[in-house]
Amino acid sequence: MELKIEKTIFSPEPEVVFSRYLEDFDLKMEDLKDKAVLDVGSGMVPKFVEYCLENGITNKIYAIDHWPFGHEIKNLGDLQYEFVSAEGAQNLESKKHFIQAEGGSLPIKRDFKFHLILMRATLDHVSDVAGLLKEATAYLEHGGELRVCPVWAGYEAAKLQEVFNGLDKNYFDIEWRNDVVKRDMKDKPYLVIIRKK
Repeated sequence: MELKIEKTIFSPEPEVVFSRYLEDFDLKMEDLKDKAVLDVGSGMVPKFVEYCLENGITNKIYAIDHWPFGHEIKNLGDLQYEFVSAEGAQNLESKKHFIQAEGGSLPIKRDFKFHLILMRATLDHVSDVAGLLKEATAYLEHGGELRVCPVWAGYEAAKLQEVFNGLDKNYFDIEWRNDVVKRDMKDKPYLVIIRKK
């Protein structure tokens, strides 16, 4: 299914989004194969999830976003934007794997666990970072990982470190990686990985 969106912003093709996810989260396709994956802050057209479903990588993948499914942001110029329906989005397989909800209050049964939870460009849209991370880590299986990227040095990194200091070190390992994102950016963000023991 081809998705046609005119004059929208932040809307690359699914294969480009998939490649960026692999790069930003320092993953290989094998890391996703047949795993339970949750993409928190997936966007209204969850192209990473769609690519995984279309290509048989995993069918145990879900997208969470607080905005409704199937829309994009249209750039009207002069810093003016509007939501528009993404043509063809209602026919995408990812619609069945999309949950409209806040990341800090997931409407998923507590006994369902994920091998991998991804948060890409999510933290700057959340007021309660501690609540979001607490909620996400509750859904990790033993050995599972929560990966957060990009985490910018300064306030964002300090806020995360404060939250991590409250995590029980008997149950979680935390790893900070820098120079993971290879795209041309002035500042290099961190990839933060929280592993449940």
